Amino acid sequence: MNFGVYFRVLWRFRVLVVAGLALAFLAALLSFVRVGFDGGAPTFSYRTPDVWRSASTILVTQEGFPYGRAILDELIQAEGTDEEDATLVPRFGDSGRYSGLAELYAELAKSDAVEAEVLAGAPPGSRYEPQAATTPSGTVLPLIHMVGYGTTPEAAEVVAERAMESFRAYLAREQAENNIPRDRRVEVVATRQASAAELFEPRSTIRPIIIFLAVTMVFVALAFVLENIRPQTPAAPKVEPVEHPASARRSA
Repeated sequence: MNFGVYFRVLWRFRVLVVAGLALAFLAALLSFVRVGFDGGAPTFSYRTPDVWRSASTILVTQEGFPYGRAILDELIQAEGTDEEDATLVPRFGDSGRYSGLAELYAELAKSDAVEAEVLAGAPPGSRYEPQAATTPSGTVLPLIHMVGYGTTPEAAEVVAERAMESFRAYLAREQAENNIPRDRRVEVVATRQASAAELFEPRSTIRPIIIFLAVTMVFVALAFVLENIRPQTPAAPKVEPVEHPASARRSA
């Protein structure tokens, strides 16, 4: 590569190249920010916002906190009988069943009825994602993380909190409508309110960079096309006259 030739061509069409760089910068800037006018004064806003994330957590269990008990049965003594006649009857469900319910409830939390409550009045770009918690080895736990996303930290936290509360209300309504006795209902207990939002996905700068490089390459290529169409003719070297030796002797 002869960089001297490249530099000479770019320098010859420097006005075109500089104009191209300015246009490339302007195009990249306008692809990244939106320019508006508020009361005659220019205002700037990003075209693509940051995405923030927050999460709340609920525990799938039942009344009486079975996870704190060593025995899941209960002694029942019939009225008018002796203590010896008391019998063990099931009182709590199998703990493994709660983990399966957590996976099921994570899907139910995505239903239209719950989604409509969560996102009602939420800012544009808000969404949520229920996730059944798992251990590093992949074992499903009886916990559900209600992960909320928003374009601001406040929006993400509100969505995460509303997702938890909306699903709890939805489950309670379904249990009441189906006449499930209270002592036999599955409970979803809030164990963690919405966490402080953290930046999940910063706005991308890839598109402005690509636009800047593309426009710049177009103008650089145009400079070389013009060089091929109108090549610069090198100036003829200046030739100094050479005095003939015989003439020099005669003049002497």
